[in-house]
Amino acid sequence: MPPARPRPTQPVIRDAADIKRLKDANRNQPSRVTAVATRDRQAHEAANKPGELVPRPDTLPEPVQVDGLKVMKYLSDDYLYAWASMTPVQRDAVALWCVAANLAHLQTTGIEPEPVIETMPRLMLMSSAPGSGKTRVLELVQRVVGARGIVVEPTPAAVQGILGKNKEPLCLDEADVLFGKGARKEAIRAILNNGYSRDGFVPHNRGEETLWIPVWGPVALTALDVLETATGEQMKPLFERSVIIRMRKSRTAVAANKAAMRKQGMALHFAIQHWAEQNKDELAQPFWMPEVVANRDADVWGPLGQVARQVGGDWPERWERCVRELSKSAGKGTQLTSAEDVDSMLDDAFA
Repeated sequence: MPPARPRPTQPVIRDAADIKRLKDANRNQPSRVTAVATRDRQAHEAANKPGELVPRPDTLPEPVQVDGLKVMKYLSDDYLYAWASMTPVQRDAVALWCVAANLAHLQTTGIEPEPVIETMPRLMLMSSAPGSGKTRVLELVQRVVGARGIVVEPTPAAVQGILGKNKEPLCLDEADVLFGKGARKEAIRAILNNGYSRDGFVPHNRGEETLWIPVWGPVALTALDVLETATGEQMKPLFERSVIIRMRKSRTAVAANKAAMRKQGMALHFAIQHWAEQNKDELAQPFWMPEVVANRDADVWGPLGQVARQVGGDWPERWERCVRELSKSAGKGTQLTSAEDVDSMLDDAFA
């Protein structure tokens, strides 16, 4: 029989003085949490200079250069093609919008950072009947843009919190039942209309202080055609600020694998984030719209054109094809096409 292990000696407590002595001894002993924190801090200081909050550059892995052309091809020609029923032009427009949504809160490097994009159009997925795959496309978009989930019937305060405080994309399903009469619905419409521009704010007074709450951010929503046909001029400002994808019910079944969709969408989101970070200074360069786009549509399609220009390959032509087929003002504009046009315009103004 193995010898019995000796029991740990217990402190002898006879009176209040022994209790005080035991408390003082325990107070001077570090807790397990403190011991673990001290060990981690010592390990960090051994690998890096004392006081550094991040590892030294030589301890970081080499950055991987993301090929934007491959990412866009996979996003449009594989991911959206496999899980949704849309035309090639619609897939390209949705893919470009998803990448632009990842640029919404990105800023350039330098002493005075500037935003990469100035406007963020809404993505509106519409159909004449239920079952056309609008919600499926919204689910695919939600994962690629990094939204937390799909929202129904939000309050104005919730929309402000998602877009302003959390700086997250808003994916709104069943928008046709949300928009109508009532102060709450009018407030949400005003937020969505105003927040497509970086200058969009909702002011609130707190005592004598005025709080400027930003409502800038990407918004994707689904709705039936009744949202446009039965609301008259009420919804016109939102439609003018949107990339509209009109979907039809597919005659063939489209596969559904939620786990694979989630995994592929998250991988695309991280790849786009890395690519955008590596190319943010080039993406922020001025983009001069071609003559096919005018007025509000120039603000809507400009960010998508910035993405297509930086991706390269055949994406500038694919972007222009999207504009020609999906934009209301295609072919009606006389937009400036170069910096020289702007300079000459200013010279005439101050002559």
